[in-house]
Amino acid sequence: MRRRVLTGAGNVGVAITRRAGIGRTVLLADVNETALNTVAEQLRDEYDVTTQVTGFRPHPRRSSG
Repeated sequence: MRRRVLTGAGNVGVAITRRAGIGRTVLLADVNETALNTVAEQLRDEYDVTTQVTGFRPHPRRSSG
């Protein structure tokens, strides 16, 4: 069974993909769809890439008191 590697579309995510994605399906997830698609196209020649645009919702701050 091939395992998946989950990374973001930033520099660290790409570095992790290049190191850990060999022979695996890579799921790139990021909030920036343009960056996600650009990175996915760059990696598809060497890796089996799937993409997912993610949402972001900040954690509500606790009131101090």
